[in-house]
Amino acid sequence: MLVPRHADDALSTRRFQSSLRTMLLAVTCVALGVAFGFAIVVLIAAALGVVYSIRRRRADWAIGIVVGLAVITSTGVGSSVQVRLDTGDQRVCYWGIPAYYRLMPPEVRRTLASLEDEEAPNRWVWCATQVGSNNADAMVHRFYRCAAVWVSEDREVAKLIVRDLADYLRKTHATQGLPDCSPMLWPDVVEVGEDFADGTVVVGWASMPEVQRYLAAKGRTPQD
Repeated sequence: MLVPRHADDALSTRRFQSSLRTMLLAVTCVALGVAFGFAIVVLIAAALGVVYSIRRRRADWAIGIVVGLAVITSTGVGSSVQVRLDTGDQRVCYWGIPAYYRLMPPEVRRTLASLEDEEAPNRWVWCATQVGSNNADAMVHRFYRCAAVWVSEDREVAKLIVRDLADYLRKTHATQGLPDCSPMLWPDVVEVGEDFADGTVVVGWASMPEVQRYLAAKGRTPQD
């Protein structure tokens, strides 16, 4: 049986359109994954599942997908924290989408941003939240707050510290170890209030052995 030419053309057109839609969906998923992290693919899959269920007139499927995703999210699955490398601001994301921010105090943010160091760019990276008994994101927040105290004491040392923090987050995402600059941020070197509202570098810091070792490793001396 011969198939009319126009029917064959229509079938080819439908196949082409289907392939084009699939390609556009794949490109969109990759673009969103790059922008927000590939955890967002789960959210996209859930959305597609809901759309498919509605088109099949299966409201129970759609409700099940939404409820299931909500239950999973409520347990903490799909949540993550990202840190801005230059200022230490944090944002909490669900399935890769920023939900709310934990911003540094405005003065602290301006102080850190004023360093304008290319090695600590305005870029967000993923940060661990819990490593054993350590709240890694809270630790990183404190480190950046203490780094800001150094700006008024020694701007170049502050740059070294923020660079180390950025490098630490890029390489380990705070999942292991400590940044190289951690000796410069301990309470016996930098004193800050409980709310981090103010802080000072202790008098005589230049003569402290841990400070001298850190600066020597960076090719500097406290007198630089």
